[in-house]
Amino acid sequence: MTDKEVKESLIREIQYPTGGEFPLHRLTIDPDAFNGYSSLVTDSPKRIDRKLNLRIRKEDNLLLKALAEQAGVKISTLLNKLLHDLLLDSLLSIEEEDVRALIAKLADDGADYDGFERPWCIEVAGHHGVAAIHNALEWNQLTPGDVQPPELDAYGMTKADLHSDAFNELMQVIEEKT
Repeated sequence: MTDKEVKESLIREIQYPTGGEFPLHRLTIDPDAFNGYSSLVTDSPKRIDRKLNLRIRKEDNLLLKALAEQAGVKISTLLNKLLHDLLLDSLLSIEEEDVRALIAKLADDGADYDGFERPWCIEVAGHHGVAAIHNALEWNQLTPGDVQPPELDAYGMTKADLHSDAFNELMQVIEEKT
């Protein structure tokens, strides 16, 4: 491929999904701005969607096929998105912040992320996920800032007293399983 052919192959026309006044946009990548073609290629991991073994009714499968076709994605991608959204809604609906943080941490500890996925801790606590999750697990405060620990001994309290009953029950179940 000649340099001219390579440059022409780097031009893409993108249509507005809704039509718009100008139906096409032209995106051109200038390889010279990247000090050659090799710097255009990144070593990012390839996305591999998890395979799910699901039993789906015929009518639901027809609906999934239609939705996937409309969205321009594979059915597995659509199912992964639907499952993620359902799990995230369920996780965020938990009132106790310490329980939400603990579940997210446990899920992340058992996960093998591929670079495209957002860890559950980030979903729960935002871009300050690690610090906020740590504070929630230690002091029941889902905040990324420094937490001033209370004087537990002065009040005859333990760390467990700072957490919700649901958190303490979940910790007890985890400890029994390990």
